[in-house]
Amino acid sequence: RRDYSHADAAVIGENIYLAAAALKLGTVLTADAKPEAGGLLGLNENQRIVFILPVGHPKAEAAK
Repeated sequence: RRDYSHADAAVIGENIYLAAAALKLGTVLTADAKPEAGGLLGLNENQRIVFILPVGHPKAEAAK
């Protein structure tokens, strides 16, 4: 059986980026999820974190 979870996660991530941009929010892809993070989120052994996309208000640009 082939694993397409990374492709599925990429499509979801793209939609998060687009939604954040439409709401004038910022986001960034981070790929350093520690193995124990799954337990903190209540994931079972068949689930995993592929990447993390924090979403929030971007830092204001410096005045020119």
